[in-house]
Amino acid sequence: MIKNLERFDLHDVFYIVKTTEQADESLKQETSTTPLYLLNDYAKISIQEIGNSICFFPIYRQCYHIQNLEWSDLFMKGSCDDSLKKKVMEYLFDVPSIEKGGPLFFKVMMTIISSNTEEAICTLTKKVSTFKITSIQGENINTAVSQPRGAYRHFDVCRKDYS
Repeated sequence: MIKNLERFDLHDVFYIVKTTEQADESLKQETSTTPLYLLNDYAKISIQEIGNSICFFPIYRQCYHIQNLEWSDLFMKGSCDDSLKKKVMEYLFDVPSIEKGGPLFFKVMMTIISSNTEEAICTLTKKVSTFKITSIQGENINTAVSQPRGAYRHFDVCRKDYS
């Protein structure tokens, strides 16, 4: 997905701009030494922070950022199945349109996909502890490496959520 976003030059809106609300209700960009890239750091970034970042783009950025928000939203909607897309869109129903875009769709989608219930974590732990490369068709090393890596990332997200 990251390669496609870069290929179509849509990745810029996935760098989250940290903002603070001023007394006059305008948004001001915080100075940050390291930008947060939503596709890598989605567990660390709140939905509110993403909404504020999306609101910041039309006010203080170039017009192509607005296009990228719209196009990335279409890209995200096209990258998941209909049932997941419907769940995400239900969640975003009451969100003001100025806060919507590909980054927010991605965050909500990942929140829905990454179930952190105790039952899900126990099931994943059991699957990882009984995992055998011989159980993979053709003993494909790419699949054998990606499955435990995905489980590790999920455990890392869960650890951060409960820290």
